[in-house]
Amino acid sequence: MRFVLCLLMIFPCICSAGQLSVATASNFKPTLELLVATFEEESEHQVNIISASSGILYAQISHGAPFDIFLSANEEYPLSLIHI
Repeated sequence: MRFVLCLLMIFPCICSAGQLSVATASNFKPTLELLVATFEEESEHQVNIISASSGILYAQISHGAPFDIFLSANEEYPLSLIHI
C-alpha cells in the first residue's frame, strides 16, 4: 500500500489541472479509495478512479484511453503495454 501512495505522490507532476486518472482492477478499488482520500487531503490534486477488470482496462489503454496510472491484478497487462 505504501508503494501506491508514494506512486500517487510522484505522479501529480504529469497530470494537468490537478487531475490524476487512475485505472485499477476492481478488486483493488476499495483499497485505492482509502489511499486516494489521504492523497487528496495532503495535496491540491484530485484523483479520478476508473475500475474494471484488468483485461478491459488493458484493452482501453491499448486503444488510447488516457489513464495516468494503471494498477492491474495481472502484471502481464502492464508489461505488455510497454511494447505498444
